[in-house]
Amino acid sequence: RRAGDVLGAGIGPRDDHLLITRVDQGGLFAAWNEAHPDAQVRAGAKIIEVNGVHSSGNDIMSQCKLRVALQMKILQVSPVSLWDQQGAQVTLDRRAGDVLGAGIGPRDDHLLITRVDQGGLFAAWNEAHPDAQVRAGAKIIEVNGVHSSGNDIMSQCKLRVALQMKILQVSPVSLWDQQGAQVTLDRRAGDVL
Repeated sequence: RRAGDVLGAGIGPRDDHLLITRVDQGGLFAAWNEAHPDAQVRAGAKIIEVNGVHSSGNDIMSQCKLRVALQMKILQVSPVSLWDQQGAQVTLDRRAGDVLGAGIGPRDDHLLITRVDQGGLFAAWNEAHPDAQVRAGAKIIEVNGVHSSGNDIMSQCKLRVALQMKILQVSPVSLWDQQGAQVTLDRRAGDVL
């Protein structure tokens, strides 16, 4: 790690874990997510152990502040119940001209969300719906009844109307089990959280 790097996340201690409330761009968690697209750490994840310490949220937080490599065990809560194979309904209101705030690329029959930025309509949706967040890797399969092609769906997204979206969220369930996934971040350079 370079001096000055941060974990890049909102982290709050709870009784027996740390709750990740957000993952910021530019930090170590963002770098982990980029390198491990199938095992991304997202808001709502629980850090249940760091370097073998799992007694309390405050003890776990103390480990995160050490200048050592951090061996983390993280549980990612998956919103599987809200994201079924038909897709979840997401409504974003663009009548005021607000930006969606996401990297979106057209594919043959859908739009692929490559990132969700802070400050856009998707970020506002995610904040209001923590159990049904739209994340990178999601597929927009329909907007306002249009589902014929990625380009047609993209045209709908550019309109200044309320957008009724059907979105499929690809969930990395296979990598996040009930014991948690192993994440390693290196703090030996002494950088701040």
